[in-house]
Amino acid sequence: MIGHFEMAISKIYNMKKHVMENQTIGLCNPNSKDFSEITGYLIVNVNIQGPGDEASELKMGTEKDFAAKSPLMPSSVKKSYK
Repeated sequence: MIGHFEMAISKIYNMKKHVMENQTIGLCNPNSKDFSEITGYLIVNVNIQGPGDEASELKMGTEKDFAAKSPLMPSSVKKSYK
């Protein structure tokens, strides 16, 4: 396992068109000695559909699209500001 990330589905469903596009998420490994360490990054596109919802076309972004958004980090990661 490289790592995992947990998120409530309602967070994505409450976004415009129920879509999260070109979002970088930080992964951490719960089996490692230091659970607060990032073990990898993953770029995701997610579309949540409920009854009566239409599917949105998900497109792969560019590096510029990825850089425009801050990565989502697991709550176990200690954030430091500079």
